[in-house]
Amino acid sequence: MAAIHLRVYDLRKASRISQRQLADEVGVSVQTVSKWENNVCMPDIAMLPDIAKFFHVTVDELLGLSPLAGEKYIPVNSGERDYWESRLDYLKASRRIESYCRKQRKVQAYVAANRENLKYLHYWELLVSYGYK
Repeated sequence: MAAIHLRVYDLRKASRISQRQLADEVGVSVQTVSKWENNVCMPDIAMLPDIAKFFHVTVDELLGLSPLAGEKYIPVNSGERDYWESRLDYLKASRRIESYCRKQRKVQAYVAANRENLKYLHYWELLVSYGYK
């Protein structure tokens, strides 16, 4: 799935309009436009065509799924073997971290469910460490 990167800021700056002008045009507050530009939230899906029409772009261009006019699309070549081989160390490390986190959550869940029994187990381990059997 493609990553969505709302291009409101880029389009607004290219059009040389203020946040207030855009907010008045589409019927939202200036704070809402600011949140869109800072990726705090996204506009309602029903507003996307209106915003795109205001900037004379497609919804795909507004969402950053297609390059804007004057921009060049640079393919990544992720379908080639060399692309993934160069990222193999990162992929392995991220899988190890994910696996470690999953194990930690399991341990935490077990401890939470068996706290009373583990309390006695801890005392037993202390006794054994001091030589009592």
